[in-house]
Amino acid sequence: GKACRVALVRSEPCSAGSDAIFRHVLGAIASSRESIIMCMGHSNKPMSLARALGEAVKRGVRVQILVNSIFSCDLRVNQRDLFRSIQNLLTVAPGVEVYTTALRSHRTKANRSSLALSASAAEEKKEDPPSPSDPKDEEGSDAPPFLHSKYTVVDHKWTAVGSWNVWTRSAFYEIEHELLIESEAVAARLEEKFEKEKEATSILLTTPEECAYWCPTGCQLCKPFGPFYV
Repeated sequence: GKACRVALVRSEPCSAGSDAIFRHVLGAIASSRESIIMCMGHSNKPMSLARALGEAVKRGVRVQILVNSIFSCDLRVNQRDLFRSIQNLLTVAPGVEVYTTALRSHRTKANRSSLALSASAAEEKKEDPPSPSDPKDEEGSDAPPFLHSKYTVVDHKWTAVGSWNVWTRSAFYEIEHELLIESEAVAARLEEKFEKEKEATSILLTTPEECAYWCPTGCQLCKPFGPFYV
């Protein structure tokens, strides 16, 4: 069979926020020439990642990111931070394709346009946009599955996969383990998985302003306890 090189990287939290895995991923992004895909179960996108992806796009690299929305995520407290960071990413690197999970009703062409318009209008008025309601409030529409996978594939051959998420907790609070793999076969399987989930469960965010719609301001579960998402 074809050669496969594997390295195990461990990242331990510290007060300085050091993240060994993130450094490897940034290095792979910096050397990319064709494509980057990234799927993260939980995340917020730091500006260093946004800038690196922006430079990759300028080199002609196609960059695609897949994230959970409030409709699929099992840990909702980070959703506002996630979509604010994506808003910043699309401002710094407008060529990056960001896909988010959505209800089936959101993925129709008419509703897709309506979401963009409502977020854009709210942004112009400097108001909070209409935010996603709790999935259980959406009668007759089925919520997308939770995407728990965490992987990055670069140039159809380099892969990082494991417990690591692109977010602050991985740098300051959690011990993470990641496999760095050089294998076209492994990369191809993950690229196939990415395309399948992207097509079946998500929509493309087209502008930074549109991200405002996906920033939750509350949910039925938390309303009795206060506005935790504000």
